Amino acid sequence: MKRRTAPDAGRAAGRPPARDRSCSATQKRRTEDALRNSEDRFRLIAEAASDWFWETDSALRFTYISERFFEVTGQPASQVIGKTREQVATRQELDREPEKWQRHFDDLGSRRSFRDFDYAITRPDGRRVAIRLSGKPRFGADGGFIGYIGAGTDVTQQLAVEESQRQTLLELDAIFTHASVGILYSRERVIQRCNPRAAEILGYTQDELAGKPGVYIYPTVESYAELGLAAGPLLAAGKSFSTERQFRRKDGSLVWCRIVAKAYDPENTQFGTIWILQDIEEGQHAQEQLQAALREFEAIMNNASVGILLTCEQKMKRHNRKFAEMFGFTTDDVMAQPTRVLFRSDQEYAEVGRAAEPLLSAGKPYQTQMYMRRQDGTDLWINVIGYVSNPENPAQGTVWLLEDRTDYKRVDDALRRSLDDLEERVAERTAELLQQLHFQQQLIEAIPGPVFYKDAQARYLGCNSAFEAFIGRPASELIGKTPHDIAPRELADRYLAADRELFDKPGSQIYESQVRFANGEMRDVIFHKATFTRPDGTVAGLVGLMLDITERKHLEDNLRQAATVFESSAEGVAITTPDGSFIAVNRAFTEITGYEQSEVLGRNPRMLHSGRQDKAFYREMWASILDTGRWQGEIWNRRKSGEKYPGWLSITAVHDKQGRLTNYVATFSDITRQKETEEQIQHLAFSDPLTSLPNRRLLVDRLQHALAASSRNKRHGALFFIDLDHFKDLNDTLGHDKGDLLLQQVAYRLVSCVREGDTVARFGGDEFVVMLEDLEEILLEASSQADSVGEKILATLNQPYVLGEAAHHSTPSIGVTVFGDQHSSSVEELLKQADLAMYQAKKSGRNALRFFDPEMQTVVAARVAMEAALRQGIEKHQFILHYQPQVDRSGRTTGAEALLRWKHPQRGVVTPAEFISLAEDTGLILPLGLWVLETACEQLNAWATQPETAHLTIAVNVSAKQFRQKDFVRQVVAVLDHSGADPGKLKLELTESLLLDDVEDIVTKMVALKAKNVGFSLDDFGTGYSSLSYLKRLPLDQLKIDHSFVRDVLVDPNDAAIARTIVALAHTLGLAVIAEGVETEDQLAFLSGIGCHAYQGYLFSRPMVREDFEEFARRK
Repeated sequence: MKRRTAPDAGRAAGRPPARDRSCSATQKRRTEDALRNSEDRFRLIAEAASDWFWETDSALRFTYISERFFEVTGQPASQVIGKTREQVATRQELDREPEKWQRHFDDLGSRRSFRDFDYAITRPDGRRVAIRLSGKPRFGADGGFIGYIGAGTDVTQQLAVEESQRQTLLELDAIFTHASVGILYSRERVIQRCNPRAAEILGYTQDELAGKPGVYIYPTVESYAELGLAAGPLLAAGKSFSTERQFRRKDGSLVWCRIVAKAYDPENTQFGTIWILQDIEEGQHAQEQLQAALREFEAIMNNASVGILLTCEQKMKRHNRKFAEMFGFTTDDVMAQPTRVLFRSDQEYAEVGRAAEPLLSAGKPYQTQMYMRRQDGTDLWINVIGYVSNPENPAQGTVWLLEDRTDYKRVDDALRRSLDDLEERVAERTAELLQQLHFQQQLIEAIPGPVFYKDAQARYLGCNSAFEAFIGRPASELIGKTPHDIAPRELADRYLAADRELFDKPGSQIYESQVRFANGEMRDVIFHKATFTRPDGTVAGLVGLMLDITERKHLEDNLRQAATVFESSAEGVAITTPDGSFIAVNRAFTEITGYEQSEVLGRNPRMLHSGRQDKAFYREMWASILDTGRWQGEIWNRRKSGEKYPGWLSITAVHDKQGRLTNYVATFSDITRQKETEEQIQHLAFSDPLTSLPNRRLLVDRLQHALAASSRNKRHGALFFIDLDHFKDLNDTLGHDKGDLLLQQVAYRLVSCVREGDTVARFGGDEFVVMLEDLEEILLEASSQADSVGEKILATLNQPYVLGEAAHHSTPSIGVTVFGDQHSSSVEELLKQADLAMYQAKKSGRNALRFFDPEMQTVVAARVAMEAALRQGIEKHQFILHYQPQVDRSGRTTGAEALLRWKHPQRGVVTPAEFISLAEDTGLILPLGLWVLETACEQLNAWATQPETAHLTIAVNVSAKQFRQKDFVRQVVAVLDHSGADPGKLKLELTESLLLDDVEDIVTKMVALKAKNVGFSLDDFGTGYSSLSYLKRLPLDQLKIDHSFVRDVLVDPNDAAIARTIVALAHTLGLAVIAEGVETEDQLAFLSGIGCHAYQGYLFSRPMVREDFEEFARRK
């Protein structure tokens, strides 16, 4: 070998030569190509093992699905790739089997492998495709979950075939049950099962034969053994055995039968033997039965889901309809044709012959799967099963079962790897179906109630699963036990006593008892027991069935309670059939109607109709019952005596579980007393108890109806508001009893003045309202009619009244308003209009009649609007104080009178003359007065902090209503305390009108405030009720000469004299005096000359805002 030189070694230590790098790249590409080829081969293998291959990412979203899936389902890839299985599945599919899907999603969420998850997908063409999936989680090198990989298969045809096989088994079971020949199945010399015909031939029931040793049906043990010796070898060889023998019937008689026997599975004789029995004592009858069996076989053959072909000497002799459909033959085309036409080639035909001939010759079946050819040249993948029709003579022909599995060929190729697992599951399922077919244990399991059976010693032999659930133990732990081993002693003794009684007298037994379930619950049951016997007639044991009647007993208790309630109910109860015939009534029904139950049963409730309700009433009633299933309401019925009475009736339709009408139940009560009470309440609610006239509530109701009627018929009406003049004086002088007597007589006279259809009502106190309806359509004529009635009322009420022993004269003031034009007012407006007109009659001197004038309404409306605005002004703080200076004879400002102004948002500054009177009437003067007092005191406190204004006083006007408040003193003291104002600087101005009522209370309050150093001035002195005695008692500080005297003091000697008198009186009483309204120097000079040295008026200044007043005070 040539050694590497130094330079070569140097290159080796550095980067490889170009040729080496090229080799390395080539090797890498080869590796990548090998990996891709390996991956492609893996995918081809995976897709060959199943219909398609799929993968998901770690979020379970599909990342890859092979094309076969989209061919099978017809879905585009865009609807699947990137979505989870839950997003792909339809809501209908998820809702069809939610538990199965939940288990599948649990597997995915837990990263578990899964197999054979089946579900269906609906193709765009509407065809449903059954899908079977298997999957396995994948994990990365770090152990993290990276997704699933799996395979899917179209199992639509496979599931359809399995369903067809199940249907075939059901059909064979039906044949077994209804066959005209006897069929028995024995195993290990014990009869396992028989059909009804076999039981009939042998005189037993099917249950009696099941489990019996075969020797029981033979005349002797020897004949049984002889048959065994003859049949055994043939059966063991897979051949059939036939003979004619005598059998022993249950009653001991013998019957000749032709029997044919064959091993159930020739490959494994342990599965037992099938015996066909034909009663040959009835030859002709048996022949007919055989023909019927052949026809049944022919029907089965023609309706089989697989093709059936009978061949002989390599020619087709007979076939069924399915075979012709599969291979494209008509019925006549098949006969005598060579079987070669079914094969694709001579070679395949010869191979089948070579493989099948040895098996068929030995009486064994031949089975294979292969391609066969239809008449139109297309190929079918066929599952072929062949067997000779007569094993003893194979030359008679061969029966071929041909199943078209073309659609499964591709599935079969793809599922080879899972073939073993699939065959195992198919075998298990086949074994289950065979077990269902050959063993009738499910018969007992199908009984929902607990079933058990015991031997003659009352030991348990077995039970069904319902009984296992009842005792809480498996049957294996029950067998051989007695009731004492599974039930409490008291109940076990009862069960055993019943068993012994049944054993002593074999037959059947039914009784009720209690049982304790495994959960400890006591339930009521009915036991149905019956004995069963041995072939010799002795009792072998008993079989029992338990029926749970707990709920039934509860229902019986409820029914008894319902019956008690039915009879004890204070309401009448009646039950009728759907056509309305009485079937039951209770005691209260008899008491209310007077009819005994025997008098009404079978009759219709129409017998109780009073005739007060018409047919329309009853049509509506029954329409409601048919629509809603119930009706209730007031109804008039007739008693047996003929008396009609009101009742409250409820009718309910009763339906059974299927929704069918079964009965009507009616409950009713006599509401005669209730109606009388309602009438009394109605009278009390809508009538005046003194005069029996309608009260205010009924009047308003009638007035509403009158307005509606007037609007419809275009006729007018009139409303009279009547007030008795000086009625209070009558009550105060003669007493309220005489006042009540007068009101009663007035009511009587008013009623006599109007028509019967008109309304006279007592509105309250001494106020009455008369309403006339249906006056003329022309307003003038209607007003004339109203005037005539009003004058009549006025004249009638002016007549003397006899009140006891004395005569009394009373007059009314009457206000009238006419209604009914196209702009009719509301009820409230009409009453206001009549009331306003009545007050106009009062103002005119009373004992008068006045019609409503719209100008009254304008004044009232303005007053109402002013009141609303006044309230809003208080709420929104729209009021301010102006201050008018009060000066001494030197012109120095000593204080101010606080004057209220309303800063109206639209009208500007409004003086008190426009709103104080309304404030007094509505009570708004109280919050206004309190606000003025609070604001003035706060201003006093503010002035006290400035040297230029510290000496100033404030006079605040107080209204009579404000002063009469019980807590007025407390209010003033609280305001002073809160504001911190000096009480000595506050002067409250009172008017003379305050002195008219309760002078003692006035004096008390003034003294209390005087004690707090609050001053008082009597405003407008001399203009009102001036009493010197009162004046002497009041703790006043000042008298104020009213501006009305000051205005004309220079030209009117009387005003001048009054002014002098007031000043002299003030000096005499030691009171200060101030004159208001001083406007000229001459007035000032006069007042100063008579001794008045304090002044207020335009001569000095108009009322000003606070800032201007303070500037004025500083100058003066």
